[in-house]
Amino acid sequence: QTRGGNAAPPTKIVARPSVCSGAPERCGPAWWVGSTYDDEKAEKANDEANSAFAAKQYELAFDKYTEAIRKNPKSHAFHANRAAAALKLARYECAVEDASNAIARCQEHTGARVRLARALLGIGRVKASVDCAQELLQMSEAGDLPALTEAQRKSTDAVLRDAERESTRLARDAEAARLRAERGERAPLPPLPLPPDDAASLLLSAREVLAALCKGGAATADGGGGTSLEGARCAEVEALVHCRRYDDARRALPSLREG
Repeated sequence: QTRGGNAAPPTKIVARPSVCSGAPERCGPAWWVGSTYDDEKAEKANDEANSAFAAKQYELAFDKYTEAIRKNPKSHAFHANRAAAALKLARYECAVEDASNAIARCQEHTGARVRLARALLGIGRVKASVDCAQELLQMSEAGDLPALTEAQRKSTDAVLRDAERESTRLARDAEAARLRAERGERAPLPPLPLPPDDAASLLLSAREVLAALCKGGAATADGGGGTSLEGARCAEVEALVHCRRYDDARRALPSLREG
C-alpha cells in the first residue's frame, strides 16, 4: 500500500463530489472534520495498517487506516487503502465512499477505480459497477489514465465477469417472479427492515412484473383482474410498505379484490 506524504489540510474539510459513475456525493462536513491533523502520525498509522493488512488482520487494518485519514484526510492513498480493507470485510458501502474519496483527490488512482467498481457490485449496483469498470479500461487504453498493472486488469475483468453473472441471475429471478405471479403465487416477503436500496429494488421489480402482466393481458375477461394480477398488485403494495411509502400503499389497496 502506498504512503500518503501530503501536507496537513486546513481545519474545514468537506468531501468532494464523486468523479466516477454511480459513486455517492456527500453534502455537509465529512466524518473526519474536527480531528487533529498530524502528517507524521498519519504516516505511522498507515504503516501499521499496511502491516496488519499484509498479515490479513483486516479489521485492525481498517481501524488504522481510519486513524490515518483522521490525521491527514487529504491523502488519496489513505482513502484508497481503507477501501481495500473495507472490501476484505465486505463493507461495500464504506468501500464505495472511500474509493470515491480517493479518486476525488487523485483521478489517476487506477487502484481506487478498480475498488470502486468491485464495491458498487457488492451493494447491488450492477450497471454502475460495469460503467465504472468499462470507463477505467477505456481511459487507460486511451492514455487518459496510467496503464493498468496485470493485477488491476485481472481484477477489472473479474468485476465485469461477476457483473454479467449477476445480471443473468437477476434476469432469471425476474422471469421466475413473473411466472409465479401469472400463477397467482408470490415469493415470501423479506423481513423488515430492508435497506433503502433493497427496498427500492423490490418495488422496481414488483412494478416491472405488474407492467409485464398488464401488457400481456393477464386480466380476466370481466376486467376485474385475474389471480396473477392480484399477486402482482399485492407484491407492489408490500414493496411500498418496505419503502416506507405508507400513503401510496394505502392508495393502492382499493385495487385489490376483497377477500
